[in-house]
Formats: sequence, C-alpha cells, structure tokens
Amino acid sequence: MITTKSEEKIQKAIELYEVQEARRALDKQEESLKKYFKELIGEENGINAGPVLILLEDCQRTSLDKKSLEAEFGAETISRHEKVTAFKKFVIKKVG
Repeated sequence: MITTKSEEKIQKAIELYEVQEARRALDKQEESLKKYFKELIGEENGINAGPVLILLEDCQRTSLDKKSLEAEFGAETISRHEKVTAFKKFVIKKVG
C-alpha cells in the first residue's frame, strides 16, 4: 500500500522532472530565437520588432589568472595578469 507521503514524494519527483524538461525545452527555444535575431541584427545594434526592442550590446568580462599571479608575484600585483573576455548580451524590452 502506498502511503500519502509516498504518493506526494512521487508526485513531486514527477513534477520536478517535468519542470526540468520544460526548462530545457524553453532554453533550446530561447537559444534558437537568439540565434535568429543575432543573424537578423547583423552589424546593427538592434531592431524594433513592433512592441519589442531587441538590442545586442557589446560587453566584456575580466578575470584574473590566479595561479600565474601566485607563482610570479604572490598576491601583490594582479592588474598585469587580467584576462578580458568580450561578449554580447541580449537586452529585450517591451516598449509602449
């Protein structure tokens, strides 16, 4: 006989699985749409698609090579060891 606690646990496990699968499907759909708009935008900064403005902004991220810093200077001097990664991010706003 399955107890109420067991039934709830099974239901919650199934629900979690379904949410994860739905999220994966949405992530794939989002990536596909971003690829479409990235190709459509091309060299432009963005497009206005009716009530939605889609921008592709240039961004960058900086990280430090900790092992190199520690090997060469200890924790003293870090600015000469920065690595800058450039990337683009989508900014999607509803206008109007």
